[in-house]
Amino acid sequence: MPKVSMSTDLKVAADQVWSLIGRFNALPDWHPGIEKSVLEKAGQQRRLSLAGGGTIVETLEHVDEHNRT
Repeated sequence: MPKVSMSTDLKVAADQVWSLIGRFNALPDWHPGIEKSVLEKAGQQRRLSLAGGGTIVETLEHVDEHNRT
């Protein structure tokens, strides 16, 4: 299964960024390419509806609130 990992430095407090992006189902709140996110399988999977059509299904493998990952 493909995996993607990215990082970038921001001029904003980490807690502020994490409060926006840290929830697994929050992608439509901040990403313009995602219209809708529906949690499935007891919240461990999300079905993303893309702007312009298309669907992506992602599985949550790990969350570390302390390290914000």
